Amino acid sequence: ITETFSKFVCTWDEYITQPWRCWQNAVWQTTGGIWLSTPASGYCNSSHEYKDSSCTWRVLDQVKTISKNCSDAAIYATVQKYDNTGCFDQCSFRDRHNTSSSCFIGCFYKTVLGAEGMLPPYDDDSSSGGGLTKDQLIAAWDAPFSSTDPDLNGCPDYTPSVAFEDKLYHHQSARLASRRTRFLREATNNHKSYPY
Repeated sequence: ITETFSKFVCTWDEYITQPWRCWQNAVWQTTGGIWLSTPASGYCNSSHEYKDSSCTWRVLDQVKTISKNCSDAAIYATVQKYDNTGCFDQCSFRDRHNTSSSCFIGCFYKTVLGAEGMLPPYDDDSSSGGGLTKDQLIAAWDAPFSSTDPDLNGCPDYTPSVAFEDKLYHHQSARLASRRTRFLREATNNHKSYPY
């Protein structure tokens, strides 16, 4: 992610017309990371041999599955808790609870990145403009998986109504956020399924 997105630098012209492009660039500067894709076509199910070049990943362990709605709500609650500028309070009651409203989105990024972090860099120094730390963002992501207590932003276990292999091919039937340990390998013969 760092290598790919570091090629994109937000300019002041972009900030004036499309400020969200600057915000997405600032997110990768805060989080960095590696992107691994687990395409359905590469899933090693019972009909694939591991030596088959189309088989690139499998599930070793499924720690916990939670609903995406619960995960999102926990992350939003954490970000709103860290809003020390009162940005969300300036939104209308409706917009404060509408995650697709421009007011909510702007306040979300302002809290995550900090007011200065939302702006293009003045020079080559891409230092953070405040906002949440990488550790705080990781903790917000992990909280729903670490507990079932809503007071700790935990989420209950979610049991999908469709078996995992079927879910893989019909993933739109339910919105899930899962933390899984996956076994990944690069396929041979110039076939590369990750990273994208």
